Amino acid sequence: MSPAKDFPWRDCLTAVGEAIEQGLHVIDHDGVTVVCNRKAAQLDGMEVQEVLGRKILDVYPSLTAETSRLLTAARTGRAIPSSQQTYVNYKGRAVTVINTTYPLVYMGEVAGAFELMTDVTPLAQATDKYVSLVQSQVSDQAGAGNPADALYSFGDVITQNPKVLKAIDLGRRAAERDCPVFVYGETGTGKELIVQAIHRASGRPGLLVEQNCAALPETLLESTLFGVVVGSFTGARDRPGLLELARNGTLHLDELSSMPSDLQSKLLRVMQDNYVRRVGDTKKRPTTFRVIASCNLDPFKAIESGDLRRDLFYRLSTVLIELVPLRERDGDLQLLTQYFLDRINTRSAPRALELSGQVWDLFQSYSWPGNIRELEHVLEHAAMAATGNLITLDSLPEYMARTQARSAPEPSQAAAAAETSLQGKIDHFERGLIEETLEACGWNTSETARRLGVARQTLQYRMTKLRIRRRPGD
Repeated sequence: MSPAKDFPWRDCLTAVGEAIEQGLHVIDHDGVTVVCNRKAAQLDGMEVQEVLGRKILDVYPSLTAETSRLLTAARTGRAIPSSQQTYVNYKGRAVTVINTTYPLVYMGEVAGAFELMTDVTPLAQATDKYVSLVQSQVSDQAGAGNPADALYSFGDVITQNPKVLKAIDLGRRAAERDCPVFVYGETGTGKELIVQAIHRASGRPGLLVEQNCAALPETLLESTLFGVVVGSFTGARDRPGLLELARNGTLHLDELSSMPSDLQSKLLRVMQDNYVRRVGDTKKRPTTFRVIASCNLDPFKAIESGDLRRDLFYRLSTVLIELVPLRERDGDLQLLTQYFLDRINTRSAPRALELSGQVWDLFQSYSWPGNIRELEHVLEHAAMAATGNLITLDSLPEYMARTQARSAPEPSQAAAAAETSLQGKIDHFERGLIEETLEACGWNTSETARRLGVARQTLQYRMTKLRIRRRPGD
């Protein structure tokens, strides 16, 4: 008797199948299922007893000897790397999984094959809907006006910080040229705003097509970007990917360092050749688009760690834009706080919310790890929690109140520091000068700012910082 027929299937594999979270499907050299764990049966919408002891092509009639990965591995003796597959069971249920398939070799002979399965059917359906939506936008945009009108513009950037102004200037210059752009900065620093502004200012006739590279597993990301053709896997239909749908427009790839290295290499080839090849296709299709990549990591550190290919980075970084975190944007905290408060007040009239001095002190000492997005959400929370027009420490999210409690100095220490430090003496002089000028101008901030030779926004910022308020009766 052949050694392969004596392989101890159940003793070695059944216990393994029940111990893992993935689906496990094992066939013998005749294509008969000998092990199917509960997870695999659940993925296929069946009971284990419906699969065990039956030939795989009887259970999954949509497959053939050529398209079944298990039969192929058992026939060739070669492993098949992780990839997406869609098939239909005998009950008519379509299933999309990511499979990794290996031959089983026993005493020098191929005794069968086994497969590890991860269900991605909902994700595949969502991806297909997303790509179909983008495709319909491409078809409808001619009759629906200019889609770019709904995007952010450079005028939406609230800043007086030189580093951010430099980034805006680079973005404007990049919009005038047909070159790739790489934008990086911490989460919440406004990368998406800059990307949209560049596309809008470019005047490109195509869409801005965006994809977060960390949101999809490798196999789905590849088909999403490059598209698929009939026959690339069972159940596939001809569908363009985002590389084709972005034709004459802009493709924004967010979290680029999360893209697998082999896909980064494939993307680099598309950018060099201006041709895309769909998954499972031999035909090259011409396409042209601008790529804007973004990342919340320092790209040079991502290169050192191996997460970002050096050759792709230098291909994409013709224009390199860094967005600094909020804690390094001198003067912008006050501008952005007032901007968000004005927007909140507009929605919640007749309220006119403002910050208490304690809240403003906390805002200035806080590190803002979530940057502008965190500031916006904190103010939205505070506006709902505030009982009157004044946002106090009690109005802030609990985690910020804890931060204030940990970092606040003792009152005696704070008073001593204010009296003896150079900054304290400067603040005392500045407060007196501003109050004196305000009195002379009847508390007209525009006239006061003109006399002091500063911008009105700067004056308001200093008044908030120094807690200068008009007293009743002034």
